[in-house]
Amino acid sequence: TDFRYYREIGLGISKNVTERLRIGARFKYLSGVAAINIDNRALSLKVNNDLTHTITADMMMNVSGPVTITLDQQNVIETIDFDDSRFNSASSVVKTLLNTGNSGLGFDLGAEYNIADKLRLSAAITDFGYINWKKDLTNLKADNNIVFKGFDMADVYSGNVSFDSLAKAMVDTLMSAFSMTTNATPFKTWLPYGVTFGANLNLTKSLSVGLVSYTRFVGNQVHQAVTLSGNLNIGNAFSATLAYTGANRRFDNVGMGLAFRAGVCQFYF
Repeated sequence: TDFRYYREIGLGISKNVTERLRIGARFKYLSGVAAINIDNRALSLKVNNDLTHTITADMMMNVSGPVTITLDQQNVIETIDFDDSRFNSASSVVKTLLNTGNSGLGFDLGAEYNIADKLRLSAAITDFGYINWKKDLTNLKADNNIVFKGFDMADVYSGNVSFDSLAKAMVDTLMSAFSMTTNATPFKTWLPYGVTFGANLNLTKSLSVGLVSYTRFVGNQVHQAVTLSGNLNIGNAFSATLAYTGANRRFDNVGMGLAFRAGVCQFYF
């Protein structure tokens, strides 16, 4: 699980290096508002010969935000309180959203190359960056082995125990087996970034076809999407596109877009 809410301010520049090659870059200042980051080093379940279950956990949850987590005497999470006082007035909301205590840097980089008058290639890396979280910190660490012995459904069937109380007892057993500690250690998160490759072929002056490959890296996960498109451009007044995309192991994604210019305004659909 990885959640982050941040703002970015960027400055971009592009330049024709040669008649056929153009490069561009955008440098960004990132300011984090809130984040939840779970670093899962190990989480495994083993079924033993006596049918008990051994759960091994080595996890760290880092939180930056207006929350307070309280542990009981056994270092088990007792309450999670949200500090809603920061949203009681417009000024406090603005102050919270304009928080500058968590800063980071990022950049985008791209290039476009015209092989011929009709064929254009492009490549880019986007949203590459990080944020250092230093404000409103809470860290929870779970590092323990749990032996869960299960429960007997016959007690529920006979009416001696309700299923709700049985489920609650199971959850309490699991929660109490985790020994947790809290501190306020700063942490760093990297943004999911994307790598794009594209090609565009002009069939006529107003008709072109395109191919775009987009790869998104989210931690150790890789997500791939490929789009084929046909594009119609009539002067600078009207354009249309029809696209087909394969993504997330699905191949039934069809898209369409229209744009036209009306005076000083441009409308997209």
